[in-house]
Amino acid sequence: MAKTKLTVELIPKSCHYSNVRTTIKPKDWNVLRFASYEKAKNKCEICKEIGTDQGYPHNLECHEIWEYDDVNKIQKLIGLVSLCPLCHQVKHIGRANAMGRQAAVFKQLEVVNNWGHKQVVEHVADAFTEYQERSQHEWLLDLSLLTEEPYNLNINLEAKRKVKRPKARRRRRRSKPKA
Repeated sequence: MAKTKLTVELIPKSCHYSNVRTTIKPKDWNVLRFASYEKAKNKCEICKEIGTDQGYPHNLECHEIWEYDDVNKIQKLIGLVSLCPLCHQVKHIGRANAMGRQAAVFKQLEVVNNWGHKQVVEHVADAFTEYQERSQHEWLLDLSLLTEEPYNLNINLEAKRKVKRPKARRRRRRSKPKA
């Protein structure tokens, strides 16, 4: 059986808004992602496409690859990969669904993996089952990879997980219409 090229990778809800980008300096994130794009020869590492050919204003997005230690509850960064916007939306299918992109990401899973619709539905269901289980726990964040070659960032690995939730948009109260 052929290896699955493209998979759904849902981040546990308890880890949302806490990742490499929110933990390191923006200039360091830019260095990491542009190095990833260059290493990938500016093409998606999964489907070999680029975002501008898919109707997006940019070619690639840098995706963090995580490994989960389900016993010790450690979310460990094990790599970075350059993806076209469609493959990246598959990885974060929950967000893609919220944006009304389910049909497009299902199609991308079908095409890249040479799957039928039933296989896509089963794979996505399995990913959401795992997400539900992992979301019940708090996870320690291990970014030690970034302190090693080729990254060599000087970051505090002992720092507690920072969760920077987006600020809620306040609704403007409408004034009463003038009589």
